[in-house]
Amino acid sequence: MVLNGVKKRMENVTLLSEVLGPMVHERLSARCKQSVLLQQCWDEILPPELTDKCRIDEFSAGALKIMVDGPGYMHEMRLCKEELRGELNAAVPGIKIKEIKLSIGK
Repeated sequence: MVLNGVKKRMENVTLLSEVLGPMVHERLSARCKQSVLLQQCWDEILPPELTDKCRIDEFSAGALKIMVDGPGYMHEMRLCKEELRGELNAAVPGIKIKEIKLSIGK
């Protein structure tokens, strides 16, 4: 008798994964496409002498974090980071880079 009641209630249950799955996939897919496009634009926009020495580490909450190989490259990036920010914002639809943060590291 108890099992029949449980079975009856389970007939009306919708799994959370059925509801959220497509929405999560859509948002992650869009974010992934945006990340790929950001990387491609970075590779095209960055001056050639900096391409192998500066790389995107993370993009979160409007901050693009860049790792540079040393102090000399840090100086070069400081000189051009605002121009890069503007060009990347213009080139990647839907992205809003508010600031570029630089760190030395490998």
